[in-house]
Amino acid sequence: MKNKNLFLVLAIYGAGITNLQGQTPTRTARELLAQAVREASGSHKNIFLVFHASWCGWCRKLNGALNDPSIQGLFRKNYVIIPVTVNENNGKKYLETPGGNALSQQFGGRGQGLPYWVILDSTGHFLANSRFDGGTSDLLTPNNMGCPATAQEVSGFVRVLRNTSLLSEQELHQVGQIFLKNNE
Repeated sequence: MKNKNLFLVLAIYGAGITNLQGQTPTRTARELLAQAVREASGSHKNIFLVFHASWCGWCRKLNGALNDPSIQGLFRKNYVIIPVTVNENNGKKYLETPGGNALSQQFGGRGQGLPYWVILDSTGHFLANSRFDGGTSDLLTPNNMGCPATAQEVSGFVRVLRNTSLLSEQELHQVGQIFLKNNE
């Protein structure tokens, strides 16, 4: 009887930690954001939310640049980085972060394409996003730069980082160079 009960407990526990595709379920977007706020407030960092999908080439380019060894530490020193998977194709819906699309829309991501990123302060309040106007005013226009690629987009991205981090001018230049090189 003990073995039967143990088996039942393990079966119930096991069912709760995998989905039908055998993948480990992810936490909801709200849970990820709440964790990021806790971490950011304790470390005096801002939050860098990145909305992405597995099929998105520009998402992979952004991820590659953010994880380039020469600047990865700079981002981690200034931001709590939270990837949120959205807009997956039907066969890969199980990869999506539950509630990710709603969170993206809450922060202006409706119709913006991917990747779409948002920077929040340590309490979760909006600071900036990847909507880009070409450098003439704020970054709240309908053009999503996603992964900054052109010199103008990289300049706009660096401007956002200047306003939302403690990166030095030399570090900002280094970030800009990596993004320009990443998209050659």
